[in-house]
Amino acid sequence: LSWGCVSELVSILLLQKILLEDEGQNTGAKGRTPTLLRLNTALHFLGVDINRNGLNACVCDLSGEKVAAYKDTLRYSSKEELLHSVCSFVERIADQSIAGICFAMQGIPDEGKQVWAFPAEPPIPIDFSKELQSRLDIPFTVEHDPNCILYGCLDATKKNIMIVRLDRGIGAAIYTQNGFLENDLLELGHLVVTEDGQRLQELVSLNALEQAEDRDAYFAAAGKHLGVTLGNLCNLICLDKIYLCGDLTRYYPRFRDTMEQHYTTTVLPGHSAKLSVVDVTDAGYGAAKMAMDKFQY
Repeated sequence: LSWGCVSELVSILLLQKILLEDEGQNTGAKGRTPTLLRLNTALHFLGVDINRNGLNACVCDLSGEKVAAYKDTLRYSSKEELLHSVCSFVERIADQSIAGICFAMQGIPDEGKQVWAFPAEPPIPIDFSKELQSRLDIPFTVEHDPNCILYGCLDATKKNIMIVRLDRGIGAAIYTQNGFLENDLLELGHLVVTEDGQRLQELVSLNALEQAEDRDAYFAAAGKHLGVTLGNLCNLICLDKIYLCGDLTRYYPRFRDTMEQHYTTTVLPGHSAKLSVVDVTDAGYGAAKMAMDKFQY
């Protein structure tokens, strides 16, 4: 870039108060006194994880540092109660320093990523652009919660990584070639895995565990179906790593061997990805980072 182009870009960022200018330090050299520029860390971004387990929020600054964290109960006996629960939670947190919000949403999005089917009984459809826009005066975006979890723990790797969140439902995300894979295939929980039509989330979830009379039989079935599903997915998509996270992974030793056995016998040679468990469920932090990246300067 030319000096003039750099100066113009810096001027725009200074006007937007994204950059701040410190006092120049006279070095004694000829020419214009150098000016130190720094990120305005008083500019904050809010990530809110909307999940049946509860509401979790994280505030981060422009450097990506966590500033604060919040928790609350999510009430969702009706659509209006769910929307009120989310909006009142945000109103208690948000102040003038919040420049953007990203909601990490549990549920199934439609192709336009505007209407989400929140996994209540029955599912609650939410159109964020219509039903939250009038209630919030801060710019916001919505992302699938597994995307936010994965984004919160990404490093500089160029590998193809998948994360599977095992809670009361199943969510998955794949990051490859510097972007998230957008595919209905990632709705793993809705895959039919038995002859009588049972879906994966009906067999591999905290709900299924709590209803199981025989826990040994439950973990055996859960490990089998999860292993086969992940093996088949690797046969379709080239992956380097698969991370498992979520509350169900507290019981990982109970189903690990069975899962790995069925995974190994399902995946094709040369397609196998490394499986591991990560203690990461902070979708709020990843959502805050996404809010920062999607912020319209």
